[in-house]
Amino acid sequence: MTDHIARGVALLALVGTAILLLAAPADPAGRAIAEAAALTLFTVTFWATGVLPNHVTALGFFLIAILFTAVPAAVVFAGFESTAFWLVFGGLAIGIAVQRTGLGGRLARAMVGVFGTAYWRVIAGLVAGGIALAFAATTGWGWSPAGAAGPAWSWPCAWAPSCRRPASCPRTWPIWC
Repeated sequence: MTDHIARGVALLALVGTAILLLAAPADPAGRAIAEAAALTLFTVTFWATGVLPNHVTALGFFLIAILFTAVPAAVVFAGFESTAFWLVFGGLAIGIAVQRTGLGGRLARAMVGVFGTAYWRVIAGLVAGGIALAFAATTGWGWSPAGAAGPAWSWPCAWAPSCRRPASCPRTWPIWC
């Protein structure tokens, strides 16, 4: 989208936001819906056009939601209490750090040196790297064969053929008894 078209769309969104707020019904439910629609129109338009940087638009969303709507702050910021949010945020922060430091490129060049550029070798390298990282990042254990075997190896019953399943052993973990 060219710059002058993006600015025009953003201006139309601001006008639409003002119309939504000024023409809102008097009843509280209608007013709340108009406020939510205006806030959504503002935020999505500015994210889509890129007239403002994304972080400024996101901060503007929270500022407008707190200052000009009837929604309590606890509701506006409730998403920050979610563990899933912090998992994604942490992943983004690590991803940016890996990209900015050049670690990702160095790691990719090293893997190409070891595994080559053939398709099946690249896939084998990714699988091997995922399994290796499963031991460093325990959140990845459930997505690898090491995740299935790792907890089982920690119990003596995994190695003793004559043992019985301990009471603390979950039924879903593999036990070779």
